Amino acid sequence: MIYADNHTSQLQNNLTLYIGSMLCFTFILAVASFIYSRLYSELDVECKKYKGIVKIGLSKKELSSGLSKVTSLILWVSFFVALIYLWIGIYFGINASYRKAVFRKVYQDYELAR
Repeated sequence: MIYADNHTSQLQNNLTLYIGSMLCFTFILAVASFIYSRLYSELDVECKKYKGIVKIGLSKKELSSGLSKVTSLILWVSFFVALIYLWIGIYFGINASYRKAVFRKVYQDYELAR
């Protein structure tokens, strides 16, 4: 009986981890796609700005470095903000779920004792 409960619990944990990983990957891919399309939709406006800067004397190497920094910043900031929201959500979700389970167990036994 204990083995079956442990096996079921382990199977449930593995399934939850698999589904959570797939959801995480899907959302990260969706965010990256959104950022990619956003960058390309604003390409003409950005190119006008960069043409003006190149006329002032910005080299290809400096422009490449600047573009890499901007793109990296956009991707990393969105990733870290999503990660922070995820951990806050997990903390509050686990806290609420655990509290509800404890209250249900404690007060269920208490009600039966009356």
